[in-house]
Amino acid sequence: MKRSNEIKGQHIEEAKRLLSLGYGPSAVALRLQRLFGISRATSFRDVALASTQMQSEDIAHDVDAPIPMIEQRDAMLRDLEQAWMEASAQHNVQELMQLSRAFERLHRMGGNQSQKY
Repeated sequence: MKRSNEIKGQHIEEAKRLLSLGYGPSAVALRLQRLFGISRATSFRDVALASTQMQSEDIAHDVDAPIPMIEQRDAMLRDLEQAWMEASAQHNVQELMQLSRAFERLHRMGGNQSQKY
């Protein structure tokens, strides 16, 4: 069944959001597959289209370049922060405890910005 242009646009916007957070194309494609229940080929086409649109909109992020570990950590921290806000809004104490442990582990990962405990 063919997707409507509106649904395809939503998928591409989600791909652009994830790419702008620093996730690699294959990770974004997998996320789209799981989130929207689309095929692997469709998800990779959406990621390629999102990447092309980002380049034409002058969004400074080269999705083909390998992302250094510190930038991956920073992208994960931003994503974790979003999950934290959602769990906090839902008053989900157990998820907040799990997120705080994950946040601490990520914060300790490499680079000058991490703290030593």
